[in-house]
Amino acid sequence: MVKRKLSRSEAQEEAAAYHEAGHAFLAWDLNIPFSRKGVAILPQGEGHCSLRRQRALEEVHQAIDVSGKGRLRMERVVQVCLAGIEAQQRYRPSSIEDWHGTEDYHQAVSLIAHFSPHPRELAPYIELLRIRVQIRLEAEYGWKCVETLAAALFEKKALSGGEITDLIETTMSGKCVQLLAVPANGSSPLALSLSA
Repeated sequence: MVKRKLSRSEAQEEAAAYHEAGHAFLAWDLNIPFSRKGVAILPQGEGHCSLRRQRALEEVHQAIDVSGKGRLRMERVVQVCLAGIEAQQRYRPSSIEDWHGTEDYHQAVSLIAHFSPHPRELAPYIELLRIRVQIRLEAEYGWKCVETLAAALFEKKALSGGEITDLIETTMSGKCVQLLAVPANGSSPLALSLSA
C-alpha cells in the first residue's frame, strides 16, 4: 500500500498526533488518569493533552511532598511531560520546531526543582527521566501503542480517556511475549512465544 504524500498542515497535525500520543501512552503506562476530555489536536497542528497532569502539577506546587512517595509521583508526572517531544522526535525528527515541547519541558523542570534545586543536579535528573521515557517508547509494545493512538488521533482529531484506554488495551492484547526457556540439562535456550 502506497501512502499518499501529506500536505504541510496534515504533516503538522500528524506530528502533533504523535506528540500527544506520547503523552497519552506514558500517562496510561505510568497509571496517571486521563480526564474525560482525553487528547485532541487543534487546527494549526498544536496538540492539547488533557490529562490530569495539570491538576497533579498544581497539587505538587501547593503542597510539596518531598517524601520518597512524593518524589516517585513527581517523576511519573515529569515523564509524561517529556513523553510528547520524545515521541515526536522518534516519529520524525524533522517535524520538531524550536518551540515544540518548551512548555512541557518548563513544567518538568519546575517540578524537579522542588526535589533537586541545584543546577548541577537538575540537568542530569531531567536527562535520567528523559532516558526512562525513551526506553518506554523504544519498547515494542510502547511504540506500537503510540502509533495506534497517533493514527486514531490523526483520523478523529480527538480521543476521550476511555477511547485511549481501549486502544492501548487492544494493542497490548495483540502483542506477543517472548520468553527464554533454559532447559535443565544446560543445552541451548528455547524461545517460546506466548500470547499476552
